[in-house]
Order: sequence, then structure tokens, then C-alpha cells
Amino acid sequence: MATPAFQTETDALRNTAPCGMAVKDNALRYTSANDAYARARGVDTRDMIGRTDAELLDPDTARPIEDADRFALDSGQPARGRRETVRGADGAKRSLVTGRAPFADASGNTAGLVCTSQDVTEFERISNQLRETETKYQNLFETDLVGLFRTSLADGTIIGGNNAAAKIINYNSIDDIIRAKVKVSDYYSPERRQQLVDELQRKEYVSNFDAHYTFPDGTEKDILISARLFPDRGYLEGVVIDITERKRLENELYQSEKMKAIGLLAGGIAHDFNNQLTGIISCAELLRSRLSHDEELLSLVDMILSASQRSSDLTGQLLAFARKGKHQSVTVDLHVIVGEVIALLKHSRRGETYIAHLPKEPLYVVGDPTQLQNAILNVALNARDALPEGGEVTIAADMVDLDQAFCDTARYDIAPGAYVRVRISDTGTGIDEAIQDQIFDPFFTTKTVGAGTGMGLAAVDGIVKSHRGTIDITSEVDKGTTVSLFFPRSSGAAAAARDDMFQDSPPRAHVMIVDDEDVVRAGVSRQLEYLGFTVSAFRNGEEALASYRESFETIDVVMLDMVMPVMSGYETYRALKEVNPSVRAIFASGHAVDPRARDLVDKGDVVFLNKPFDTAMLVQTISRTLALEGVS
Repeated sequence: MATPAFQTETDALRNTAPCGMAVKDNALRYTSANDAYARARGVDTRDMIGRTDAELLDPDTARPIEDADRFALDSGQPARGRRETVRGADGAKRSLVTGRAPFADASGNTAGLVCTSQDVTEFERISNQLRETETKYQNLFETDLVGLFRTSLADGTIIGGNNAAAKIINYNSIDDIIRAKVKVSDYYSPERRQQLVDELQRKEYVSNFDAHYTFPDGTEKDILISARLFPDRGYLEGVVIDITERKRLENELYQSEKMKAIGLLAGGIAHDFNNQLTGIISCAELLRSRLSHDEELLSLVDMILSASQRSSDLTGQLLAFARKGKHQSVTVDLHVIVGEVIALLKHSRRGETYIAHLPKEPLYVVGDPTQLQNAILNVALNARDALPEGGEVTIAADMVDLDQAFCDTARYDIAPGAYVRVRISDTGTGIDEAIQDQIFDPFFTTKTVGAGTGMGLAAVDGIVKSHRGTIDITSEVDKGTTVSLFFPRSSGAAAAARDDMFQDSPPRAHVMIVDDEDVVRAGVSRQLEYLGFTVSAFRNGEEALASYRESFETIDVVMLDMVMPVMSGYETYRALKEVNPSVRAIFASGHAVDPRARDLVDKGDVVFLNKPFDTAMLVQTISRTLALEGVS
């Protein structure tokens, strides 16, 4: 029989043990239990004695425990390492590893069960967290977004990494790279790699080290490297990111900003230069009219006029390069424009043949002749470039009627009606169907670096849309391409009649000139006065407006420069219109037109005159303006 001291020690040992222990009789009632066992069931030890699990726990928890207990009693076999989930009397859910073994009384009969339990709830929580962390790390390691690598410090051989790093250097997997014993220096210069190693040895790490990779197939990539050196282990490891696309976008942005800057510069130069040319041409033509009997002096004046015209053409080319073409709304014969384009192309012939198919009748549209020529020329140049070994470029023009079905599927929003169609066809390399929708995107090009900016067809896109037309393209690889440009057709008759009006007998009208350039005011004023016009000239809109209020009934036409200090040409026009709603005006500019003014020109409320202009253009423009109906 155990002494009291021994019993006390036994109870103390049992109750301080981390493992739960309990004894059940044959009826599965608890006869004893230690504190760890009771805590695992969310009850007090004293509450367990004489009660079963069915009385202590909810049925779903108690039933599988009692089934396992009865099986152990009936079989006489112990059961160890059983995983049980127990919802205790306190409502908490716990994970347990349990064991149970039958024991016999003094007679050798089964008297009950000895039960053990180990609470592994916290252990499982930590294990689950570790598995989740491992999974997240593995996913991060294997992601295609970032390449992870490890290379030998001695020779740069890749000895580890993830598949994302493999794809960056054009392999399917990191295992393929390791088997092939690929070296980083195979793709970028040994000198550049040595710079990386030197920097690592100085600092033990580098961030955002850029390297340009060139692969055996000729493709190139820009790579960003961040790495750390482990000299005692003989390798370096880090992260690689493919920044090729980012670099391309940066270059495109740089080109775009450069073109924008060139455009602003060209616009400013064109404005000032064309103003000076306007004064030079006005004065030269006035001189010519007064030197009608001196052939020698007349030839000198003609040289001045010829040089002025060539200078004007150069300004136009500069603006076209900068994508800031002058805006006019005049009647244009595309028959003439196509002829000019073919003449230009024949001067730069490289073995190809140019063929024109044009009708005899004029092909009138309303628009800007320089922009229309640029659009047709740019498409024709692309056709020429698609003929590396020679071939034919055909430019055909005709008149077509577009129905609603065609307009519904057209590239741009156009209305059914009469159009002039210009078709540029080549027998060249063709365009893959997969990229046909991209060829008019800014900077998109299939040409090699340096062979094109990718802006030519983008400019065509803008010109055609601004002229309320559309583009259609058909192409087949190795067979050729046809690009069709459609522009709304114009009769041309009304414009021609107005242009001829007063040609033999200029009108004796009163013209108000508003221009901040002295040479323009003086030259144009004398030119008009010599022809019999009455002229009032002002340096800004404020001065002109004050005079107009006093004498607008006597003024027939107001010619306004578009870019002036104090008040712009458009602002001056709006102010004059408040004084006289029927004011007839000419907008004159050597650069670009305010979008608000452009709307007025397009609607026919005012007439546009492009600087520089000669006497005939000026008189014709005044005549057209006088022929305008009173505007509202």
C-alpha cells in the first residue's frame, strides 16, 4: 500500500506533467485525470470524475472518442498516435494526439482504460504558418516577374536560380541552364561583368546595375541587376529584371518630347520667318510693278521673288517634319497632288518603277494641300521601302460613292456620299495581318533601328482624320499591300468662280490690316494702295478695335494676323463681331491656326490666307471675302 508521502509525490508528478493522463472504468467514466488532460477538454479536473466524455463534451466530439475507447476495451489492444479534434466544454477547438490502453484488475479482468493526450494545437498552427510561408516563398521564387540567380564568382557560370531568370536569357528552365553550364559573360562583355564584380567586392552589394545582353540569335535585351557577394562561398546571387520594354517606352517618350520641342521651335521660326517673307514679297512685287521697263532690274526682283518662294517651301518642309503643317481649307485638285508626289519619288528612285492611273477630270477635295501631299507621299515612301529588291508602286485615283454598309465598317467615323479615293499599291513584302491594326500607331515600325521613326503613317492617320476621311488597307505577306485614302469630294466650281472674281479689275475696297510686324503692315499696305485699295493699318487688336467702333461702316474687309500681343487674331475677330455681326474677315498666318479660328474657317465664316502670299493670292483672298454672305 502506497504511503501518503508517495501518493503526494505521484499526484504532484501527474498534475505537473505536460502530457495529459486519465483513467476510465469499463463504463468509460473518468476515475482520475491530471490537469493537462482536463485543460485539453476545457473543464476542471474535479468536474471530470465519475462522468463520461458524452456528458462533458458535445456529441460530435464525444462520439468518435467513445468509439475508439470501446474498440480498445473490446479488442484488448492499445491504440497510440491517434489524431483527434476536440471542441472542449469551454468552446475552444483543440488538436490532440491521443493514446489508450486497457488495464486489468487483480483478477486479470479488464478494469478500464489508461488514456493519454498531447495538445498539439499550437504546434499545428506554427507548422501551418511555416508551410504557408514556404509556399509563398516558393511562389515568389518561381514567379515570372522577377528573375533570381546565383553565379560562380570564379567564372560567372550560372549555378542556380528560378525559371524567370532562365526565360530572361532565352532558356525554358534553370535546369537547362545548369546542364548547359551557361556563363553570364556569354551575353554581355567580360569588361562589364568585371565592373559588376569590382563594385561588389568594394561594397558587397550593388543595386540597379544595368547590363546590355546580346544573344546568339542577334536579339538584345536590357537587364537590371541587383546582387550581393558571398566571397566565402564563392558565388554571388541576386535579382535580374528585364527592362527592355521599359527602355523602349522611355526612348519613345524621349523621341516624342524631342518632336514636340522641334515642333514648337519650328512653329516659332515659321511664324517669324513667314512674316518677314510676306514683307519681302510685298515690297518686291511693288518694285516690279514700278520697274516694268527696266529688264535688268526686273530680273533682280524676279530673283528676290524666286528665292522668297523657295524659302517659303523650306519653311513648309520644316513644319511638315515637325508635324505642325499649316492649316488651310481650300479647294485642292488631288490629280495635281498625285502628280507632284510621283515627281518627287522619281528623284529618289532606287530601282523601283512608279505607275500612275489618273482620270482626265479634276479630283477636287477641300483641305490643306501641303498636308494632303504629305499624306500621299508618306504612304508611297512606305510602299517604296517594302521593295528591297525593286518592284512596282502604283498610285491610282478615282471618284467613288461610299454607301452606309462601307461607312459602318470604316476605320473612322464617316458619312455616306461622294469621295475621292487615292490607292497606293506595291508588289513588296506585305504586312502580317497580326500587325495591320498597329501600323498607324505612333512610333510603331517594322524597320530596323535608324531606318524610320514610326511617325510617317501616324502623321497620315492624323491628316486623313482631320480631313474627315478614312483609310482602308489590304495586304498579303510576300505579295504586296494596297493602302486606300478616302477624302470627301468637292465640286470645286464655287471656289474657282470666287478665285477668278475681280481678277481683271481689283475691287476698290477699304481693307483694315491688323498685324504686329512693321514690315508686313508697311509692305502689304503699300501693295494694296498701289492697286487702288483704301488701307487702315494697326499694330494690335486693341488699337484696331477702337478705330473700328468709330468707322466700321466704311471698312469692307479686316485682315487679322493670328499671333499678336495684347489680343490674338481670334480674340480681335470676336470683339469686332460684337461691334458688327456682319464683319468680313481674313485670318492670316504663317504657322498654325487657333482651333477656335479653324472652326470658323471650316464653316466658311472667314477666309484663311497663308503667309507668305503674293499679290495675286492677296487680291483673290480679298475677293473671296467680299463675296461672303453676311455672317451671323
